[in-house]
This record gives sequence, C-alpha cells and structure tokens, in this order.
Amino acid sequence: MPRYDYTREDFWDSDPLLSTFQAADYLGVPRQTLSVWRSRKPPTGPAHMRVGKHVRYRLSDLDAWLDRQRTDPLADGKAVA
Repeated sequence: MPRYDYTREDFWDSDPLLSTFQAADYLGVPRQTLSVWRSRKPPTGPAHMRVGKHVRYRLSDLDAWLDRQRTDPLADGKAVA
C-alpha cells in the first residue's frame, strides 16, 4: 500500500519536487532501485537533481519518464491474441 496518498492537485506547486521516498512510492519501485538507476553510466532512471545533499525529482520528469517506458504491443504489427 502506498505510503503517501496524493494527487497532483494536493500540491500548491504545479510541478513539485519529490524526495526519493516519494518518487519511489509514486513509481511503485523500491527506493534502492532509484539509487541504482542514478548510479548507472549513463543513468537509466528518471531525471533528477541535487538540492544540496538531497536528491529530488520533479513530478513532471517522473511522468515523462513513465511515458517513455510504455511499450505498445501493436506497434510492431505482432499483436498477441
């Protein structure tokens, strides 16, 4: 069960910065997974930034990254019945 129950409307900022905990919860992955993705060369996860020693993710970057992960089984013309 998600630790946080929030929607875009819950934030006063239209594009808030999320902590690693919040980003992991939003994506449904373990927090450590985000760390692994950040450490790969080149990074494979969503765009992130450092604010001092803290890693932050823009909600819009998480949504954009999720959109890029989507695959369309019909795109290659080999639909599975």
